[in-house]
Amino acid sequence: MTGLERICIEHDCATLIAAYCNAVDARDHAAVVGMFTDGGTLRRPLEGALTGHAAIRAFFDGLPTVPRRHVSSNVVVTVIDNDNATAISYLTAYASTHVNDKGIAPLSPTYLIAEYRDRLTRDGGRWKFAERNTVFMFRTDVT
Repeated sequence: MTGLERICIEHDCATLIAAYCNAVDARDHAAVVGMFTDGGTLRRPLEGALTGHAAIRAFFDGLPTVPRRHVSSNVVVTVIDNDNATAISYLTAYASTHVNDKGIAPLSPTYLIAEYRDRLTRDGGRWKFAERNTVFMFRTDVT
């Protein structure tokens, strides 16, 4: 693998990680599900392992429809080979209970800081999550 090929894989995987947060916030659950391989797994601290498109879709369809933003940062992609990589990134999540008459939500404190630990694979020419493990580091509702 050339250096350029490695950089392209890192870029494509980092783009997937950011696109995931954008799709979650836009409630584009079909896009979110499409970012996982057919047998992909989303691991959540409270819900456990959600494997396959139907289980992942059901989880996202069941989320409350409050205004929210997921901000990913500190993305580090480790290329294994031309079709496999791992990644670690941070998530800072914001949510509000409502929007005003101009469609703007009041800024609330961060309610969650988490770490994503990903296993990524090239599937049909596109990078996808084979596994996305969400690890909560800080939550406002934990004492």
